[in-house]
Amino acid sequence: MFQSFEFNRHHAIGQNVRLIGGFRWLEWNEEFTFQTIDNAFNVFDFYQTGTNNNLYGGQIGIDANILALSWIRFDGVVKAGAYYNNANQSSLYATNDINNPGAAAVTVGESPASGAFIGEVGFTGVVPVTPNIDIRLGYFGLWVSGIAQATQQLSGQTLTPPPGPPVAGSLNTNGGVLVQG
Repeated sequence: MFQSFEFNRHHAIGQNVRLIGGFRWLEWNEEFTFQTIDNAFNVFDFYQTGTNNNLYGGQIGIDANILALSWIRFDGVVKAGAYYNNANQSSLYATNDINNPGAAAVTVGESPASGAFIGEVGFTGVVPVTPNIDIRLGYFGLWVSGIAQATQQLSGQTLTPPPGPPVAGSLNTNGGVLVQG
């Protein structure tokens, strides 16, 4: 799941180009679940981890009217910024193995967890239908790096039910994702 909010100031440079500067908040959450079942011995192992990232930072960019005709307009936007990442991860392991049944859990959070980057690009074609209604069709790409992702947390956890080794965990924020639409 991801959510985003931004507040920008636009400064016109000529008739078709505007510089953008502002603040953005982006929340990126993931969950990963892995389960094995050994039917011969009726043993299950269950592992689940979830990550939460809250990114806060500044961004700059350009918003441009690329081409305007009487019946269609093409707009483009490019934005990039550096972000503070307040991240955490929670992991759980459970088993009913007769040699060592039980469950273990760990939660690890860091603030700031790491520096992060967000880059955005968009291209839109706009056809005015009425003075107040437009039809828009376009492309949107969002690149986020420096985040905690659920699948990258697996190797940093020591989750063995008691009396095993002490429960321990770490937070890996080397992840990145590209969202397109």
